[in-house]
Amino acid sequence: MTWKIKLEDPPDGFDDGINISSSKPNWNDFGFNFHASVNFLYKGEMIFLSAYVLPLNIKEQKPYSYLTGAPSGELKYFVSLLSNPEQYRHLASKLPDSAFIYVLKELHEVSYDRYAGTGKYEHVIQIEPFRLGVLRDQKAYLSLINGFAGAYVKAPLGDAKTPFSFSTLLPGTENFVKLDIGFRHHEHFDDRVHCLIGVNGTGKTNLLARLAVEAAALANRKQDGPSTQLYSENKKLIQYDSSTLDFADDFRFNRVVSYFSDPSSALPRFSSVGVFEYHAFNTTARKETNEFHQNLSYLLVTLLRVTDDRFSQAKSKIFTDALSGIMPMDLLAIPVSNDCPEYCCVADREGKKWSFINQMNGEQRSLDILGTIDITREPSFLSAGSRRAIDLSSGQRSMFHFALHFLTLAGYGTLLIIDEPETYLHPNLVSDYMMFLYSILELTSSMAIIATHSAYIVREVPTHCVHILERKGPDASISRPYLQTLGANVAEISLAVFGDSTIDAYHRKISEILAKTNMSFDQILEDYKDIFNIEMLLEIKDRISNPEEYD
Repeated sequence: MTWKIKLEDPPDGFDDGINISSSKPNWNDFGFNFHASVNFLYKGEMIFLSAYVLPLNIKEQKPYSYLTGAPSGELKYFVSLLSNPEQYRHLASKLPDSAFIYVLKELHEVSYDRYAGTGKYEHVIQIEPFRLGVLRDQKAYLSLINGFAGAYVKAPLGDAKTPFSFSTLLPGTENFVKLDIGFRHHEHFDDRVHCLIGVNGTGKTNLLARLAVEAAALANRKQDGPSTQLYSENKKLIQYDSSTLDFADDFRFNRVVSYFSDPSSALPRFSSVGVFEYHAFNTTARKETNEFHQNLSYLLVTLLRVTDDRFSQAKSKIFTDALSGIMPMDLLAIPVSNDCPEYCCVADREGKKWSFINQMNGEQRSLDILGTIDITREPSFLSAGSRRAIDLSSGQRSMFHFALHFLTLAGYGTLLIIDEPETYLHPNLVSDYMMFLYSILELTSSMAIIATHSAYIVREVPTHCVHILERKGPDASISRPYLQTLGANVAEISLAVFGDSTIDAYHRKISEILAKTNMSFDQILEDYKDIFNIEMLLEIKDRISNPEEYD
């Protein structure tokens, strides 16, 4: 059987319709079959696509169970999804941008509809025929998540661990500042993390935001296809004229992922569809989103479902291992709607439904959970006894969000830009965070640059990967510390990075005041030993014994 989607007043180059036929008439996906072959004529060339087409039974207000159940002839009421991400890239390579979008609109295509924010077909995604008849295929799920958005993205050129130099003119400065990223090769240490450190207000995040924008600009200049534009929180186009990104070889980043915890961060938030891939994610945001590439529940399901290569198969274990020491992973649950079948969910004390991740076994169970995710809530930890959703601490939330998003989006040759991850992390969590980061960067041949003012972060990277951004009046500069930072003492790192600024530290003022009183050291020791540490007491004793050295 065949069907036709009639095109009213089509743009130049198109015929009068799009042809649909059943491609797997004997197939059965839990009682559904929407496999379709799509073809149409454009400027004399016949273009073929593989897709899922769900025809709607208007009389019964639901989809037919089979594409072949729809009456032949003109197809008016339906939705579709291209069968795998490659189909979007194929279609985009055959058509101009406007024609590409025109075809997807005429196909009532779900991935494009979600990207455009229309939400016209959102209700169809949630129903059983779509869950079981379409999303059973992992490639169809990937189409739903990022099919249209990834249509023009070019593949990474190679290992992101490639030396480069970036120069830019920061706001309020009169000279160009230069960031030189280099690497060394040691058998048992892979130096894939660099730190940009400095006091607040020096422009660390601004510099990395400019790096992301220039990386996109370089990718746009060097490759055919639509240019990717980066946008701010309020959807304003971000452009900088005073930046240069140079690689030793003819290299470029085609993929950048940014993480931030401060809502006022200067990092770009959004990107247009084009040759360069960019994502930004707030690791502490509580508000959920229905965007598949951001929604934590969909990311979590993706992490567990997509196992089409060796690295993907290991992601779930890496995720659990990274977080099991700081949170009860056996209690992790995804929020689901009331449409979720009773056999694969439980209700909390407020009547809200959840599905435990460790019970997400069996194909139909996982599809029933996937299709009924509640996008208004985020994954949480559910106490089996009290049936109470457990709120995470800010540090746990930040670590959980980062690990989940990073593992899901982790891909070959990615540059990660991370803005002050220590903001919500206890120093102990910083070490866990860095171990997790190093392991994934090595597995994906990626690299990271962290903007930080934490000595605990710097302690985890070698000196040649530490870049100190300083300002003196209108001049900015980047230097390296004199100290071997990897594994160094935190106090020594603070002194090496921030230098003489520690002279004005509050505890030194107290030491100075006490040393100049008439109190003996024994009396000071007796009165203050419960609040002063040994280093501070020794400093006071030295000030009393050698006052001329502190004048």
